[in-house]
Amino acid sequence: MHDVVGDISRPLGPEYLNHPIAHRTLLVVDDPTLHCPFEILRRGGRGPAATGPQTPRSPTETTRYEWHWLLCDDDGCTLASIGGYPSVIYDPARPLPEGWRADTRRGFGPFTTELTLVDGGGVRAVWDSRRHRKRSAEGDRSTWWAPRELGWWMGVLFSVGSACFAVAAVPAVAAHVGDTTDNAIYFVGSIFFTIAGLLQYAQVVGVDDPSLPSSGARLRRLATWSPHRIDWLAAAVQSVGTIFFNISTGHALTTSATSATDLNHAIWRPDALGSICFLVSSYLSFAEVCHGSGRWLPRDLSWWITVGNLAGSAAFGVSAVAAKFVASGEIRSVSWTTIGTFVGGLFFFAASILLLSERTKGSDAAESVATGLLSAVAEPS
Repeated sequence: MHDVVGDISRPLGPEYLNHPIAHRTLLVVDDPTLHCPFEILRRGGRGPAATGPQTPRSPTETTRYEWHWLLCDDDGCTLASIGGYPSVIYDPARPLPEGWRADTRRGFGPFTTELTLVDGGGVRAVWDSRRHRKRSAEGDRSTWWAPRELGWWMGVLFSVGSACFAVAAVPAVAAHVGDTTDNAIYFVGSIFFTIAGLLQYAQVVGVDDPSLPSSGARLRRLATWSPHRIDWLAAAVQSVGTIFFNISTGHALTTSATSATDLNHAIWRPDALGSICFLVSSYLSFAEVCHGSGRWLPRDLSWWITVGNLAGSAAFGVSAVAAKFVASGEIRSVSWTTIGTFVGGLFFFAASILLLSERTKGSDAAESVATGLLSAVAEPS
């Protein structure tokens, strides 16, 4: 069993700080795998106490923190120490913290999306790649207004870009503002998509890690190469897709081509490639949440977000197929192009709004411990 460092029935000393996540108690008799977590952080010597695991300011500086569990039996509860561990990057390919082993892994193909860790005393911690990424680094807990947080900007920018595509697809809008303005709306929407996609990639590689000492270190983090991570691959592919949409919508706004061959080369081909990238990226994100090729998880907010993105990508794909220029210089099907773009924009908009709620959704106990153990704290080696 773990070293007892205090009795929870007595007030904690000033060297401890209550963590707000776990205030539950659970009756446990001789079963170390069911201990109720009571997360507290020992106050460090670096200024005000933190509200989560402290992280180093440079790759050579490591702050050790302690996780504690509330151990309960018929006689009451005591505060037991798991011990202090230096944090490591949340990458399943990197070494595990000392004293912990991987119990089970789940994922899609070669990708690990869920990792269950167990220590020598039977304490269990569950790491989930999407949940860890979306909630581990956020400081502002406001759902609808958090302009200092990267995740909030992702949701806002994706929603604006989606709205632009949905609005521009409405025939009445095009008839009212004219083709040039309508194409400009598409182009502006694609720019919002690109910025949001880059922010999503930045979140995946950990640019918002508070331990990074400078803007230069954050920029270097963008050069991370991690194709073994499903979230990295999904974000990278999506960012490429947004650039294809920039090219397609930009050419639609400026091209003077009239032949079907030239129009397909300038507008349709990058549009089709962008749609393929979005479909691949969306499915990878869906598989990440499902920890496999697919699952029915209607109670999981993250699942609904990925389903919405997958449906939006499929609708954009329908639009791309219908938008190919034929010999007459007209697109193959105006109606299906319009429907696909409008429906896709609506699905993406709904998923983007849900991103804001996902950012502030709380973690469960085992996940909270794993987040602390597997947080990124230094430049990847």
